[in-house]
Amino acid sequence: MDEGFNFVLQTADPVHVQIERFFRNQILNGKLKTGDRFPPTADLVRQWHVDQMSIQRAMKPLVDEGLIQRLPKRGTCVCRGVSKSVMAILVGARLVDETSHFQRAMIRALESQMPALERGPWTHRIYDGLSALKSQADFQHSVAYENLCGDLRNYPFKGVILIPGAAFDMDWLGPDFSLPVVRYQSSLKKAPSDVVLDFADFGRQVVRFIASRGLKRIVYLRTLTERDTFMSSDLEGMREAARTADIPQPTVWPIPFDRINVAGMEKSAREITLQLLDQWRNEGIRPEAIIVSDDIAARGVALALTQRGLKIPEGLLLATMANEGIDLHDGAPVVRYEFSPEVIMTYLCQILLKRLCHEALDHLSICIPGRLVLNEAPALARSQNIPCLPQKTMKTEAQKTPRDRWTKRTDSKTKLNSVNQQGANSVSHHR
Repeated sequence: MDEGFNFVLQTADPVHVQIERFFRNQILNGKLKTGDRFPPTADLVRQWHVDQMSIQRAMKPLVDEGLIQRLPKRGTCVCRGVSKSVMAILVGARLVDETSHFQRAMIRALESQMPALERGPWTHRIYDGLSALKSQADFQHSVAYENLCGDLRNYPFKGVILIPGAAFDMDWLGPDFSLPVVRYQSSLKKAPSDVVLDFADFGRQVVRFIASRGLKRIVYLRTLTERDTFMSSDLEGMREAARTADIPQPTVWPIPFDRINVAGMEKSAREITLQLLDQWRNEGIRPEAIIVSDDIAARGVALALTQRGLKIPEGLLLATMANEGIDLHDGAPVVRYEFSPEVIMTYLCQILLKRLCHEALDHLSICIPGRLVLNEAPALARSQNIPCLPQKTMKTEAQKTPRDRWTKRTDSKTKLNSVNQQGANSVSHHR
């Protein structure tokens, strides 16, 4: 066998990861040249004493990146000349965590939109778990930093999308890092967000709906903290809607949780709700509606209400902020104000493309609204003329069309300037 294929297992990494790294290094170092053919997979299996599935998994990302080409009945060959532009995706959460539903939905949205992006073909590489890093020293000793620095030497990176979920300073990458960066929900004052969510509309719409049901006593269980300045508008929206409806201002109770360990949020929300239920029973009065700022926390709240025998929505109405396409089982009908990961990613990609073209952008954040949806409550939905998504008629992700996913979705091929022309209807700007 050609010396370009002399591979030996050496590390504790999964076999397919080692094989992928070996193939990539051989191509990038010039030991395997454009047009060189790979031996048959069966020969590699016998030579390397590995299983066929490991080799297949190792080749897939190389095909996606355009480094190799696999042709039926003709085998695999190197095609270095058609390598794709690479986008680095920095994520605060660990994508393997059960609670990282939103972050995984964002990655899926990016992957579905990449074939249509301009200045392509594109691929991406993900570096997650940044929420646990508190300083530049922490970052420079992390696996994410080691992987990113190594990849910067080997891949044609064009830009970065930052989805942190925590304060992450791009200066930690050093002075030589000069790629265009697009930020989602940044909490750093020196690096404002390019895209934020319209939390004020969440507060307004949910309180308006509750008031339209003739309910007045509202409690807001809030997982957000005051340091997240871009999230403080939810309270402003609720106060405005309460004043307009002439009902008492919602009572706010914080739900403490560890941002690194989001899994504890549901437990914390359940415990606080049980404490509040005891307090309200002793006082002889309880709220008519509870709003929760996170759907994971809402699951804990719904469990506590069910444990105490309260029926939803007959005994108490429950509403939560949520994400489209991510339906956590609450065990009860819940009013949802949904944001679309697909729409968010569309704007992030469009801004990145504008920066790659050196097109002028203002310093205002694009503020994306959501929509009210009643899940598993058809009668309530019909009475309020609000979209209802009963489980029996829900489509799978594979069956959904863009119109199904988001009625206001902007086509990913549309340029950002045309999106901004429609901004008066669907997008507002925040300083």
